[in-house]
Amino acid sequence: MDNPRPLQELDATSTTYTSGTPEAGTQTVVVKLSEHLGGLYPLTWYKAFTYNNAAKAPITFDTLFRPGTKPLDAILPIVQQHLSATAGQPMEDGLDAANYQNFAVTNDAVIFFFDQNQMDPGYGGIEVSVPRSAIAKMLNPGI
Repeated sequence: MDNPRPLQELDATSTTYTSGTPEAGTQTVVVKLSEHLGGLYPLTWYKAFTYNNAAKAPITFDTLFRPGTKPLDAILPIVQQHLSATAGQPMEDGLDAANYQNFAVTNDAVIFFFDQNQMDPGYGGIEVSVPRSAIAKMLNPGI
């Protein structure tokens, strides 16, 4: 054949993140899927599983922060700055908590993982590290 099918490939990798001690801290496993369909860049998706070792329970975006706080008011400017610097264009909106469901907790930061085109068309799969100091007062105790 003169016109072979383009190469297609699906890669799955995982990364583990921790905070605190093994008994009382957190553990996160982030699965990254990259699909190569022959284009210039792969399509990228993330799925994060974050667990509170002391409470023996999963951590969701809602349980990550104290009730009544507005964490996106502190997180959004950091995400916007990173995405603008990375993609060279400003991000329009980012106040939908549904976009922040994939995250990892470390001793120094909460890292948010965004799928391809999730925050705005044209953005690839991106990780944004938000320093714990920027959101420390809003985090639930024990995280």
